[in-house]
Amino acid sequence: KHKLEGEASNCVSVKSGMLDLVTLETRPRTKEDFIFQKLPFDYVPNPSCPVLSKFLSTSMGFGWPLSDDADMDDYRKVMNFIQEWMGYTLSPKNPLEKALIMHGEGRNGKGVLQKIWAKIVGKQNVSHVDIVGINDGREVFMTRNKLANFSSDTTAGQQLDTAVIKKAISGEIVTAHEKYKPEYEMQFTAKIIM
Repeated sequence: KHKLEGEASNCVSVKSGMLDLVTLETRPRTKEDFIFQKLPFDYVPNPSCPVLSKFLSTSMGFGWPLSDDADMDDYRKVMNFIQEWMGYTLSPKNPLEKALIMHGEGRNGKGVLQKIWAKIVGKQNVSHVDIVGINDGREVFMTRNKLANFSSDTTAGQQLDTAVIKKAISGEIVTAHEKYKPEYEMQFTAKIIM
């Protein structure tokens, strides 16, 4: 029996096959692996990426290299939070029913982090529909079968239908209004990051 997108297992598709997120073991793909997303990399246990570590540390105000007076507990909490969210976007499921809102003044690394994140997940697995487009349904079709949706800043005072946004965040069925096509329903799979 094929597993459809809403019934995805604990596996994600990587370059070399299927990665089990529980055991962290890979296996070859089979015809029973019915999945829309393929990640553009192989699984590497305990990777080291000093450039990304430096960017995250400096963007989050910890400096680089970490000084002796840096609060290591806070540093670990922030880095673990970012890593968990990045990992969360690799799975086609949305069990936590959460969205991520990055807050801060301009020019502090939010946009750069989104670009790095999108590159890691793979451009074929992400969309860039702003929250208004998700809200009114005219652009929501662009999120179909995506792992993450990176939304730009919203305008202060914008009126949004929270029921539609809640459905999207919960991975429920939303109505898409694609131009020149009849409206249709689809399961919202992308994690919303703005």
